Formats: sequence, C-alpha cells, structure tokens
Amino acid sequence: GKLELLAAKGRYQNAQLMLQQAQDDVEIAREALKQWLNTSSAVDVAANDMVMMEGLPEADSSALSANPQLQYFTQQVEVKKAAHKVEKSKLAPKITASYGSQQISGQTGFFAYQGGISIPLWFRPQQGQIQAAEAEVKIADAQMQSAQLELNSVINQKLKSFDKVSKTVDYYRE
Repeated sequence: GKLELLAAKGRYQNAQLMLQQAQDDVEIAREALKQWLNTSSAVDVAANDMVMMEGLPEADSSALSANPQLQYFTQQVEVKKAAHKVEKSKLAPKITASYGSQQISGQTGFFAYQGGISIPLWFRPQQGQIQAAEAEVKIADAQMQSAQLELNSVINQKLKSFDKVSKTVDYYRE
C-alpha cells in the first residue's frame, strides 16, 4: 500500500539526486579538461572512443627521480654541501705568490717577487659558520626527504583512486 509507495518515491528521488550529481561531476570534469587543453570551446568525449587501461600502472622510480620538484631539492642539498666545503676551507692556510716586472724611464730589469702564508688565528667565528652550514645541509636534506615522502604519498593516493574507479567501471560493465 501506502508505505511501499512512499519507499518507492524515496528511492526514485534518491536516484534522481544521484543522477543530477553525476551530471554535475561530468560538467566539472569537462571544465577541467578545457583548462588542461587550454581551450574555451566546448569539449565532448564520446563514450565509444574511450580505451580503458587494464590493471594498475607500475610506479616508475626513474620517473620519480626525474620529478622537477625532487630535482630542485636534490640540487639544494648539493649547493648546501658545497657551501659547507667552502666554509671549512676557510680554516686552511692560504699560500700566495706573485711576480712583477717593471720598466722605469725606459730601463727594464726591475723584477719583484712576493710570497706569503696567511694562517687564521681565530677559529671560533669560523667554527660557527661551519656549524651553520652543516645545519643548512641537514635542513635541505630533510626538506628533500619530506618532498619525496609527499610525492610518494600523492602517487599512492592516485593509484588507490585509480583502483577504486577501475573496480567501479568493472562493476558497471558486468
């Protein structure tokens, strides 16, 4: 009777709502596709033109290492390591040598030779600079590892989403 009719109306309205949400999702996806294709004209994809991928794509470690964001952080680590080496090298003695030849009033034969050793006497200020450079290397390394973990997480999330959608498509194909 009346109870079954109300239940059927409720299911019908729920199905209508789900249909409307699916149509809205399609429109959202079309707008995103227009943005990716850099076009303002309408984009439509025919359902019979679609080719479904079989299985999950494999995570490619070479593609991960070619990621520009990870390359940037790897480069930053290398830059900080080089800066650390420069700071450490400032503790080493510096050896200088020079040679000069001079002509005075048309006479030549005036030569000058000079050599020297520069030894740093105060190590403490430079030790602080070295420790700061070491800290910057550690910070850059931590940032690189964080970016790598974040990228791996995003990849895993996308693979799980792909698996979920793939199972949904398989369910509706049956």
